[in-house]
Amino acid sequence: VSPYDGKPTIKQKSGNTDWSQMLRMRSQPSRAPMAQFPIDAQRTPLLLAALRKKLGDFALTTMLRVKNMSDEPLRLKSGVQLKDGRYIKSLNASDPHNDVLCYHLYPGPEIPPRSEVVIVARSGGGKWVRTSGIEGQLAYTNKDETWIFKISFCNSFAGHVRKCRTEATHMAKSGEDDDDDDDLEGEDAKAGDGYWKISKDEIDHKANNEYVISIDALRGNDATIAAFHHRRSQATIKAGYLHKNRAFGLGLQWHQRWIVLTPAELFLLSGYW
Repeated sequence: VSPYDGKPTIKQKSGNTDWSQMLRMRSQPSRAPMAQFPIDAQRTPLLLAALRKKLGDFALTTMLRVKNMSDEPLRLKSGVQLKDGRYIKSLNASDPHNDVLCYHLYPGPEIPPRSEVVIVARSGGGKWVRTSGIEGQLAYTNKDETWIFKISFCNSFAGHVRKCRTEATHMAKSGEDDDDDDDLEGEDAKAGDGYWKISKDEIDHKANNEYVISIDALRGNDATIAAFHHRRSQATIKAGYLHKNRAFGLGLQWHQRWIVLTPAELFLLSGYW
């Protein structure tokens, strides 16, 4: 009996110990802690509270906090140019030691392992007289370029359309067939090469919106399970046209959009996603 609560311990309940689970836990190497502070494109530590205060001076901004949870660097593949708006190349703000520094908030060439990089885009024009919205896409790859991670974001000039979508795609290696990508994901996961995932959290949905994007590599049984669930989620439950109201003027403008419903997500394949 446990001396703390008088209840039988897990070992006493089961009568034996799951040694295989313990061995799996011990075989997994301990990971380094995440960096204490986020960084900019020049790897300068920054203070989020001070940065948010400065961004409040702009009419329209989108902050992307991209977290590399893995143990290898992520390299920028594309996204230096925006379709609408522009990245903030320099902004003075207080650092974690209350010193004022100039931060560079455009996409850097690499995200170091176990770190978080902050990227900020703003609307065109002056601080309060905006001439455009914000729209762009970032793409990163892992070290051996077998996975690509896409981050699409939109903060529109009109209509209050504020979206962010993430996608992780397995890329076929040299000599492999792209058509068998789902099978390759499962085989790589079983072989110990890992299965990568990307997720997002919306922190602020206002004009100065903010998203946290996390990218990580799963190993062992977690990778196999994730690959299996992803393969199932690719099945199409239903597809068809949806009439969408653009909400301009009297709200009488309706447009057809092709949608695809899967067990995991509803895709809007034309117009705004």
